[in-house]
Amino acid sequence: TPMSGKMFTFSQQVPFPGTLAAKEQMAQHAAAAALAAFQDREGTIVSLVKQAYFSLAFLDRAIEITAKNEALLKDFVRIAQTKYAVGRGVQQDVLKAQVSRSGLMDRLVVLKSQRKMAEAGLNLVLNRPPQESVGGPGEILLTPFEMPLEEIQKAALESRPLLKGIDQTIRQWAASENLARRLYWPNFDFSFGYRQRSVVPGDPVAGSDFLSFGIGMNLPIYRGRKQRQQVLEAQAKSRMAEAQREAARQRVLFQVQTIYLRIKRHREEAELFKTAILPQAEQSLESAMAGYQVDKVDFLKLLNNQLTL
Repeated sequence: TPMSGKMFTFSQQVPFPGTLAAKEQMAQHAAAAALAAFQDREGTIVSLVKQAYFSLAFLDRAIEITAKNEALLKDFVRIAQTKYAVGRGVQQDVLKAQVSRSGLMDRLVVLKSQRKMAEAGLNLVLNRPPQESVGGPGEILLTPFEMPLEEIQKAALESRPLLKGIDQTIRQWAASENLARRLYWPNFDFSFGYRQRSVVPGDPVAGSDFLSFGIGMNLPIYRGRKQRQQVLEAQAKSRMAEAQREAARQRVLFQVQTIYLRIKRHREEAELFKTAILPQAEQSLESAMAGYQVDKVDFLKLLNNQLTL
């Protein structure tokens, strides 16, 4: 028929100015927040590996010391039995030494079990079979630590990826609010078409090709019930993210202060053990050993001094 033909149409929707920019900002901030969460998780994994490493170092040292004490108490049992056999000791000394040695043997069982669990925990972080052997950590030395608390807290607030991620989330919801406000305005549709018609012999109406051009737009007539609610949602989520950031900030400060105080306490304890407690315990044991050999110190005091050391 005269109006039939082949129609080719090209159309393009053009959002209201600023809409695409707001969507781009939302996507950029969402990607930055996801990257920050990934980086924060990386830091958590590094921390878990370090904690497992130092736990293994402590347990290996504890097992070594406990095993030496158990071997020493084995000698004590033999000495007590010998003195009791020749009438120079009492049976209570033998029994006390045996009980103390059994306690250390039980302690060894517990420590070895804890080491296997710590080893399995490290394998879990490393994504390896839990029963796989990880070897033994090297010697642990006390390292210098002179940073003030305020400086550490400042560094934590500036570099913690968790806080940076929440900042990006806040910006994301600000961009979402901007986008919702842009949706108050219509989007436009532009179209361009070409119709090709063939001339049919004998047709009284000769067909002619023609071009067409159209403009359309949507009317956001429900913006009070739709776009306005999207604005309120974005504002509420932005306030929620701000509250989460403040909570995370306080949590970081608390964690840093707690760890700082623990470091300070452990360093003071280490110095006290090194300069006072261990030397005094060693001297007390040496004195008890010398007195026991000449029967001036009873066996229980010797045993207690050894267990104290």
